[in-house]
Amino acid sequence: GVPFTPMSALVVFVVFGIGLDNMSILVDSLEEFTSPHAPVHDRLAAALANSGPAVAVTATSSVVAFACGAAVPMPGVPYFSIVAGVAVVCLMLM
Repeated sequence: GVPFTPMSALVVFVVFGIGLDNMSILVDSLEEFTSPHAPVHDRLAAALANSGPAVAVTATSSVVAFACGAAVPMPGVPYFSIVAGVAVVCLMLM
């Protein structure tokens, strides 16, 4: 298993920042590319279709960066990177 280290407690803030970034992309897409008079489900579908690739690319690049960080030989960093990478994958699936 992966031991819990004090650095692993910081994963919460990293995941919160990535989620906040994804939500800001989605809200921007919702405001910019949809009509306020359209039904909500149509607006959300259009916003997700427009911003989905950007969110997927940012999440995938974060997972790849954390996977690279898992190979760093500094104490605690590989464990932090593994926990953060798994958390970002879970965030991406939600």
